[in-house]
Amino acid sequence: MLPLVRMLFRTLTLIALLAANAPAQSVDVTGWGDLRWGITKPAAWKTLQAFGAHECNRTNSVACADAPGADVLVVEKYNVNKIPFTVVLFFALKNGLSKVIMTAEDKRDAFDKMLLELTLRYGRPGLQSEYDGDEELVHTTWTWLKAHGKLSLESEETSGIFTLTYEARR
Repeated sequence: MLPLVRMLFRTLTLIALLAANAPAQSVDVTGWGDLRWGITKPAAWKTLQAFGAHECNRTNSVACADAPGADVLVVEKYNVNKIPFTVVLFFALKNGLSKVIMTAEDKRDAFDKMLLELTLRYGRPGLQSEYDGDEELVHTTWTWLKAHGKLSLESEETSGIFTLTYEARR
């Protein structure tokens, strides 16, 4: 009887160790924050009022100038882990929220904090790095492809700015 108990104990211990070391189930990209893909612009605006969301004014905002002809909302200072982001939310006429672009300055390891947080939440990313010899720039993109969305984190070595892009996958 004792060898059976020992074998059962070892088997349960092995199962517990494997379960503890197994990668955690990653989260799907079903939207941005509390906003799900397809939410209408008026509903998103109502949800984001506390963060100072506003219509895009292309003459007063650099973020809006990059979105010509799009139906857009902007949040100028949205904090994630004490990192201030400019957030631009894109709405398609028939499909509602379809894309979100967040930009921040890479101050005091902000980029590293975001990369770690995203990896813990969404799992291991794909990685692509390109070198532009003419301008001597390294452009790196980490990508998470999920069932309902794609998330990419981009960095250029010299710009001091990094970008998070959330996109719906239809």
